[in-house]
Amino acid sequence: MITYIHGFLGGPEDWNPLIEQLSGPYQTLASPEEIEKPVTLVGYSMGGRLALDFATRHPKRVENLIILSANPGIDDPIKREARRLWDEKWCHLIKNQGFEAFLEKWYAQPLFTDLRKRSDFHQIFKRRMENDPEEVIATFRRLSPGVLPSCWKAIEKFLFPTLFLFGERDIKYHLIRNKLAKLGVKTDLISNSGHAIHLENPTECAHKIKEFLCQQASCKK
Repeated sequence: MITYIHGFLGGPEDWNPLIEQLSGPYQTLASPEEIEKPVTLVGYSMGGRLALDFATRHPKRVENLIILSANPGIDDPIKREARRLWDEKWCHLIKNQGFEAFLEKWYAQPLFTDLRKRSDFHQIFKRRMENDPEEVIATFRRLSPGVLPSCWKAIEKFLFPTLFLFGERDIKYHLIRNKLAKLGVKTDLISNSGHAIHLENPTECAHKIKEFLCQQASCKK
């Protein structure tokens, strides 16, 4: 069983381009709390942080962990507080300027340059507009990397196979990849993509995930 956890502002439909290329049974969930038995967790960005947090707290319920463009957390307390305050500014922007203005500025960040170039970005933006602004604010305040516990130390103790995928043009996550590789995590690059690799290059993402899962299945025979 594969369980997918979408990223910030996203929804289950974000996984459709990737899922269409993955054979076998799957289940798409919005919340890791619904997981009842050992599964393969696939999480993107914020969803990756949730997957890491779940795996840290419930390691026996994870068979494989696949993280797409996710930051395992911030250890330094000063940097954690700085990130929390940065996210709080977005909350104020939503309240003071409205949700559409927030989305326009959010996706104007360099992190989403490749996503903005997609021909279907207008449809993606339209889907994001369906979010409840108050729920988005609550998500910022509950799930910010400045609030969630860091998972870096826990990763060193993971006994289940873990894969980290990141985009060729997602410079920040190249640095995260280097740190994870030193901890023994398998890492792989997705070409011609930035941060939203499952939307920007779902074919290569699906291939890397299949390859990883097939390797794990072979190891267990």
